[in-house]
Amino acid sequence: MPPARADRDGPIFAFKSFRCRSTCRAIAMRRTGSPVSSSFPLPIQPMLAISKTALHDSWGRIFSRAAIALVAIAVGCGGSSDVTAPPGGGGGGVGPTPVATVAVTATSAALLVGVTDSATLGTSAIAATPEDANGNALSGRAITWSSTSTSVATVNSSGVVTAVGAGTAMITATSEGKSGQISVTVTRPAVSTVTVTQAAATLLVGVVDSTNLGSTTLTAVAKDANGHQLSGRAVAWTSGTAGVATVSSAGAVKAVAPGSASITATIEGQAGSVPVTVTRPNVSQVVVTPQTSTIRVGVTETLSVVLLDSQGHALNGNRPIVELNQSPSIITVASGNITGIAVGTGSVVYTSENNVPVTATITVTP
Repeated sequence: MPPARADRDGPIFAFKSFRCRSTCRAIAMRRTGSPVSSSFPLPIQPMLAISKTALHDSWGRIFSRAAIALVAIAVGCGGSSDVTAPPGGGGGGVGPTPVATVAVTATSAALLVGVTDSATLGTSAIAATPEDANGNALSGRAITWSSTSTSVATVNSSGVVTAVGAGTAMITATSEGKSGQISVTVTRPAVSTVTVTQAAATLLVGVVDSTNLGSTTLTAVAKDANGHQLSGRAVAWTSGTAGVATVSSAGAVKAVAPGSASITATIEGQAGSVPVTVTRPNVSQVVVTPQTSTIRVGVTETLSVVLLDSQGHALNGNRPIVELNQSPSIITVASGNITGIAVGTGSVVYTSENNVPVTATITVTP
């Protein structure tokens, strides 16, 4: 038989992955002029031989015949291909395998709302995989996301779902008109325990710096049955002994009088308490300023008398201060106001709550 040739019947094609049956072998024998074994694999790359006359044909006609030949050989050999012929039998490129289904999976379909760790417990990454009719994964396909109830859960363009409110939402992934869904359930955990913490367990009353020494702010921490810390829960504060310490709606405690009080935080029916002790420090020291001074006759000077506790905290709150003028012929004394009435040296003694007395010396000049 004559060797293989190119003629106007169309291009010669051979493709990998096909092992010829009788039809394919017949085609090969007619083209090559030699018998072909039943196990003979066709060449890997397609070969195209075109006669001079065919070169004058339009490119559309050449590629149209090429596509028809491709399909004919594939069918004749009993093989299959993911190549899609152009519609209508005309010329054109090979189209992608269409999406048949979209498989949707999630790291977690049960989310929590109203928890402190919302990044871990209130979000989930959902994956969508477009597949062909045989269940093979298809890559490079655009996917759009949507939620049936954005008041329950939202989803962004990357498939990350965020819990919003308690309920159930369907999350849908769509690719080329085909969709897959997954149900996401959002739960708002119930409060199981309430723990109250405080910056200071002992408060002072009768001190000048009452803002720092006579008050503290409490914090209530609510947790669910699994120990997850909860957020966004309303807290009701109460004091067991308001005559000792009061508490505001924000958990700010203020000392009122010496004693003990239990401060309680209640959240959704669960309560936690903490004891608060209020003390009234004793006077440890009397400080007079200035302790020595010189004034003229007829001139008045005011002395500062400050009471301190053992920690050096300035005290107030109706502390008794005893003021004793030991030189009434030289000076007059009235609540720390010293007036010189005659030349000489006078003294005033100050004491409080049975502490060691402190003496101020005043020299009066003409």
